Amino acid sequence: MKTQILKNIFLTIIIIFCITTITNAQNSRLKYADKMYDANAYYYASEAYEDALARKTDSSVVASKIADSYDKIGNRKKAAEWYSFLNKKGLLSKEQQLRYALLERGLENYNHSNELLANYEQKYGNNDFSKNYNFSIDELKKDKGQFILRTQKVNTPSSDMSATYFDKNNVLLSSSKRTSTSTMTLLSWTGNYFYDIYKAPINDNGEIGKMKLMKAKAKTKFHDGPAVYNEKNGFVYFTRNNYLNGKKGFDEHKGIRLKIYKAKIDGTKFKDIVELSINDDNYSTAHPSVSEDGKRLYFSSDKPGGFGGMDIYYVYLDNDGNPMGSPINLGEKVNTNQHEVFPTYNSTENILFFSSEGHFGLGGLDIYLAKLNKSGDVTSIENIGSPINSPFDDFAFVNNSKQTKGYFTSNRNGGKGDDDIYGFDQNFPFKNSATLKGNAKNLLTKNNLGEVKIFLADKNGNLVDSTITNENGEFELSLTSIKGDFTIIGEKDGFIEGQKSILYNETKMEYEETVDLMPMLDYFFSGIVKDKVTHEPLNNVKVSISDLLKDTNFTDINTDNAGSFKTVNLPYKYNDKVSYEFKFEKSGYVTKTVALGDILALEQEIKVNNVLSIDLTKIEVGKTDLNDVVDIAPIYFDLNKWDIRPDAAKELNKIVAIMKENPGMVIELGSHTDSRGSKQYNITLSDKRAKSSASYIISQGIAKDRIYGKGYGANKLKISDAEIAKAKTDDEKEKLHQQNRRTEFIIIKMK
Repeated sequence: MKTQILKNIFLTIIIIFCITTITNAQNSRLKYADKMYDANAYYYASEAYEDALARKTDSSVVASKIADSYDKIGNRKKAAEWYSFLNKKGLLSKEQQLRYALLERGLENYNHSNELLANYEQKYGNNDFSKNYNFSIDELKKDKGQFILRTQKVNTPSSDMSATYFDKNNVLLSSSKRTSTSTMTLLSWTGNYFYDIYKAPINDNGEIGKMKLMKAKAKTKFHDGPAVYNEKNGFVYFTRNNYLNGKKGFDEHKGIRLKIYKAKIDGTKFKDIVELSINDDNYSTAHPSVSEDGKRLYFSSDKPGGFGGMDIYYVYLDNDGNPMGSPINLGEKVNTNQHEVFPTYNSTENILFFSSEGHFGLGGLDIYLAKLNKSGDVTSIENIGSPINSPFDDFAFVNNSKQTKGYFTSNRNGGKGDDDIYGFDQNFPFKNSATLKGNAKNLLTKNNLGEVKIFLADKNGNLVDSTITNENGEFELSLTSIKGDFTIIGEKDGFIEGQKSILYNETKMEYEETVDLMPMLDYFFSGIVKDKVTHEPLNNVKVSISDLLKDTNFTDINTDNAGSFKTVNLPYKYNDKVSYEFKFEKSGYVTKTVALGDILALEQEIKVNNVLSIDLTKIEVGKTDLNDVVDIAPIYFDLNKWDIRPDAAKELNKIVAIMKENPGMVIELGSHTDSRGSKQYNITLSDKRAKSSASYIISQGIAKDRIYGKGYGANKLKISDAEIAKAKTDDEKEKLHQQNRRTEFIIIKMK
C-alpha cells in the first residue's frame, strides 16, 4: 500500500516537472519572439511565434504580433490568415483593418477587400485608399497594348531590383545574391541578405548581361542600392544604410535607416563618396532619381511633416550635384498615409513615375505616373495598369528618354526569386500634356469601329497628329501642339468622314470625345405612279429625273406593270443637300413635273410618294380641268378690273409650265362669276378677265392658237342660288359664292 502511494507521488512529481518544463519552454520561446518583434526582427519573430504556437501557446496571445510580422516580411497569405483570425475575434486595430484590406487586394480577393474598406470607412472615415476603393479593377487589368514584357536571364533566386540606365550600353542594378564579398549577416527584418550595387551590359533588345559588383572605398556592412547615374554632372546617387565601418548611426532596435550618397564612377569602382545634406539619422532618405539636366533630385523619405509612411520629395541641386534649399514634398496628389517609393523622373515629358500602396491599385505596390507642370507641381496622377502592374509588388519603373524600352521590378509569380527585374518594349509613350481620349462609332449601329484613322487639326485646319483606333474603337492623342479650338476627323473605308469641333480649355487636362462615322449609304428613289381618279397603277410611265444642282439628267426609267419605279444609287452621301426634278409622261395623261429638295438622312430609300403628289390625270377632251392636275390658287383681280396682278401671274405660270410639258394641249380658259350683279355686267367682266389671263399665258411663250379666254359670267354656276340660300350664315354663303367665282382650264383638244 505504501509502495503504491509512493509511486503515485513520484508520478505526480514527474508530471508537474514536465508541465513546468513545457511551460517554461513556452514562456522562453514567447519572450524571445516578443524580443525579436520589438527589435523589428520580424523574420526571426515570425519563426519564434510559430514555434511558440507549436508548443501550445494560445493563438489569441500571439495573433496580433505574428500577423504584423508576416505582413512586414511580405508573406501576405500568412498575414491575411492571421488578420482574418483577429477580425473574427473582433481584435483588429484601425491600422490592421486597413492592412488586412490591402492584403486581400494583393491576394485578388477584391470584393472582400472592398467590404473591409467599406467597414473601415464606416468606423474611421475616409482613408486615402478607402475613398477610392470603388474604382474599376477590370479597367486596371485591361492590357491596352502599350507594353510587351521581357523576362531577364540576369535574375537570381535572391532579390534583384531597380535596373537604371548608366549609359546606352549599361545599367546599374541592386541584388541581394551571395557573393564572395557578401556579408554573412542576414537582414533580421526579412531574412534576406543585404543588397549590393552591380553594373551590367545591355544589348539592343534590352537584355541585361552578367552583373559585375561595384566596389567602393568604404565597404558597407548592410544595404547598398538602388543607384542612379546622371550623365550631365557625372555623379552616381545611391542609397545605403547609415551604418558605415562600424560608425554610430544604425540602431537595429529602431529599424534600418537609409541615406543617399553621391560618388564618381571609375569603371566598377565608386570614388569620392559624399553623403548628401538632406540625410538625417532619425529618418530614412532613399531611392534617388535625378532630372536629365542634373538640377533636381527626387527621392523618398519618412521624414517628419509628411503624409505618413514614405513620401516623395524633391530638392534642387547646385552645379556640384549637391542639394540646395529644403526638400519639397510633392503633396497630397502623390503622397498618402501609406508608402510612396522608388520615384523615377522622365525629363522629356516632365513625368514622375513612382510606386504606392496607398492609391487605388491591383494590390501591393502599384506603379503610377504623376504629370508635373513647369513649376514642378503635380497636375494629375494615374495608375499605369496591366501588364506592368499586378496584384503583387511592382516598383522601380524606368524607361529611356524616348519611352521605347525600360525596366521595372516585381515579385509576381513566375520569377526566379523574391524580386525580379523585367524589361519591356513600350509601344507608345506617356505624354504630359492635355490628352484626347475617345471612341469612333458607327452612327447607325452605335457600335465601336476599329482601324479608324483619327486626325487632329488645329484651329487653322492644319493636321498636327494622327493615330488609328484599336479593335475596341478607342484612341488617344496628345494635345501638345494645340493652343486653341481644334477638330478631330475620323476616316475609314466604307464610311463618310466624321468630324467634331472641340472648344479648347487651357485648364483642362483630359478630353473625352466620340467621333461618329456614317456608313456609305446607297440612296435611291422609288415610287408608284397611279391614275389620280381611279388610283390604278400606271405602267410604262416615263420617269425623267434631273439633278438640278449639277444641271444634269440623272436617269430616265419606265414604271413596271405595278406602276413602280426604282432608280440607281444617287451620287450623294449622308447629310448632303439634294435637289431633283421629276417629269412623268404617259400617252393620254397630262405630263407632270415636280421638284424635290431634301437633306439626305438615315433612310436609304427615298419614297417619292411620301413627299410629292405624282399621280397622273387622264386627259378627257372637253372635261379635264388643269385645276385637277396642279394646285392652282384662286386668281384674284382688283375691283371692276382685269389687270393681271403678281399673285395671279404666279398661278398662271403653273398653267404655262403644264402647257410647255404638253405641247399638243389646247386650253379654253373660262372665267366665271357668282350670280350677284347684272347678267351683262358679269358676262362682260368675266370675258375681259378671261382674255386678259389668256393673253398673259401667250406672253409667256405659249402659241396663241393653243389657248383662248372666254367669259361665262354666272351662266355655269357650280352652286345654285337655291343651295346658297339654304346656308345658315353669311360666311357660309360667301364661301359658296367663292366656288362660283372661278377660273377653269379645260382641255379642249390634244394635237
